[in-house]
Amino acid sequence: MNVLAESDPGFKRTKTLMARTVSLSQLLREAKEKEKQRRAQQVAVERTAHYGLLFDEFQGLSHLEALEILSNESEAQVQYADSINQNGWEKIDLCISFTLRMKEQKEVNIRKSYLPPVSLLSQSACQSSKI
Repeated sequence: MNVLAESDPGFKRTKTLMARTVSLSQLLREAKEKEKQRRAQQVAVERTAHYGLLFDEFQGLSHLEALEILSNESEAQVQYADSINQNGWEKIDLCISFTLRMKEQKEVNIRKSYLPPVSLLSQSACQSSKI
């Protein structure tokens, strides 16, 4: 077994060479740090582009549920207003038909009031035949 001493000529050269260059462990540490930094930046970039993360981060599910509740309430209000509208149109139709019937009845009554009685008509017909 060989023991290295400080006075060995090869050792001095190796020591100065090692001082100038980076050791393997230091090189691995630097590579590990660079990789951590790269991953941190990559996660930040991926995080902003990933909508699932944004959905979770800003409580998207609760907002979605609130929108669903509002949608259901609005739909119920629209259906109620539509049913009121439908009933309103039916009432308007009923009023129009009733008004038309009343107008027709008045016209019939007016015609009856202007027509002379049948007895007068028969007398005038008889008189005209005598002439």
